[in-house]
Order: sequence, then structure tokens, then C-alpha cells
Amino acid sequence: PPRWYRRRQRQMCIRDSAPVIQSHCIKTPTPTGQTMQTLPDPKSVADRIIRFLSDTNAQEALDFLQKSLPDDADIYIAGGVVRDILIAKLHGAGPSTEDIDIFIADVPTGFHPSDILATDQFEVTDLGGVRWRPQNTELPLDICLLENFVILEKYQMEPNLENFLDTIDFTVNAAVFDYRRRCLHSKRCIEDVAGRTIDFNSRLLYTKASTAFRALVLRYKTGFRLSEAVFYFLKNDIDVETVLFLKHLFKSRFKREKTNRLMTDFNRISRFRDYRGYVQKAPECRRHVNDD
Repeated sequence: PPRWYRRRQRQMCIRDSAPVIQSHCIKTPTPTGQTMQTLPDPKSVADRIIRFLSDTNAQEALDFLQKSLPDDADIYIAGGVVRDILIAKLHGAGPSTEDIDIFIADVPTGFHPSDILATDQFEVTDLGGVRWRPQNTELPLDICLLENFVILEKYQMEPNLENFLDTIDFTVNAAVFDYRRRCLHSKRCIEDVAGRTIDFNSRLLYTKASTAFRALVLRYKTGFRLSEAVFYFLKNDIDVETVLFLKHLFKSRFKREKTNRLMTDFNRISRFRDYRGYVQKAPECRRHVNDD
């Protein structure tokens, strides 16, 4: 068989292992003659999250959840809701939030969120959690045990806040709001949201397809540019079989128009010769420079 075929076969054999994120030396050019943006402190972001929870009537549901759990149990709010609130705070507007992702930690063995919820208000999700729809709450609450977070479970890591933050895939998602203590924990999330950059936060990935899926959906939702590592991951590490599976994932989750836009974005990114060309020519990179 030709060399390219043997190389592809080797890639397919290691697809299920933790992918290695390549590091490159090209840096994104920084415009001259501009001032650094003042970043918000985590407390001001936490206050904004609390106001959002109150405005959407989610705070009452979360208070019920907290009272129904053991005294030392923790409720962590993560995912898109924290990111979208931060984008709105820093850039004036952000993507619309569709749900609130909640992780529960330090509960007795065998506990399941459905144990404390009315049966007519929730449905069990594919990942073993529940989608809870409390009365008078605008957004559904997706509740999962922290020990069932897919990366912690796959790599058999201790389900604690530090490991949770360390294994969230992208920096723009790497912020967790501790509901019991009303404080925000962040790892480069604020900095990269301010810089409109999607970068890897963790090298422990679930699968290549799921990571590419999440990277492209983040691009679609935020309009942010890709970091060098994410760019080369999408350009070089996604083989033909993974591309076909990725397209299947999009079709199973979204309508045709959105699927086409996501695949078009993937193909556009793949056509750039290198990261320097992407930075110089991609609209999201030029927009970043102009907005700065």
C-alpha cells in the first residue's frame, strides 16, 4: 500500500488514545499602538451570574436543590451559561443561553439527582444525568454528578473541583461557578474570552470527533478565532473517517442549514496552508485585530 494509506491506518489504530496536541512556534501578531483591555475580576462576573440566575428564576430551583442535598455537597455551574454571560459582560452581547449545566459533587455513593426531583419535571439524559424543568424557570437545568463528567470518568480521576477545571476542553469554557459559596473559579477563561480566542485548556480529550465537534460549534456560536494548537488539530489530526463521523454528529444534532455551515467552516479552516495564513486572512482574525 502507498505511504499515505499506511499512515492513515496507523492514525486509525490510535484514535481512541488521548490525542497529543502539537505545539508550534508561530505567534499571533499583536497590533501596535493599542491599550490592554481591563479584565473583570471574578467577583464581578460571579455577581453577573447571580443576577442572571435570578432573572431566569433559576435561583429558586437551585436553592431547592441545595437544601435537598447533604450539607457538604457542592453545586457547580459550568459550560455555556458561564461563558455566554462573560462574553456579554466583556463584549456587550453574547450567544443566547439554551440551558444551565450543573454538576453535583460530594454526595453519598449511589445517589442520583432523580432521587430528589418530582417525576413529572425531569427526563434522564444519554450521559446518565437528568434534564430538569422546574416550574416557572425559563431554562432547563442539566444535572450530572461530577464523578460522571466524561473526562474524569474516562481517565479515572478524582472528582474534585481542581481536576474538573483542569480537564475542561477549551479555555473559554474553563470557568466554574460554585453556587454554595457564590464564587467563580477560572483558568484563562476570562483572558481568552476577552481575547476572542478558542484554545485548548486540557490535553486529555475524549475523542477526536467529539473535540472537533465542540471546537467547531464554539466557532459557530462565538465567532472567535482559533488558537494555533486548535487550528493544527483541526487541520492535521482529523482523518477521513473522523470527518464522516463528524458530519453524522452534526446531522443528528442540528438542522441541515447549521450542519452545512459547520462543515463549510471546517473545510475553510483546513484549506489554509498554515497558521500564519489563517491569522492573516481569516475574517475572525482580522475582526479580532480591528476590534482590539
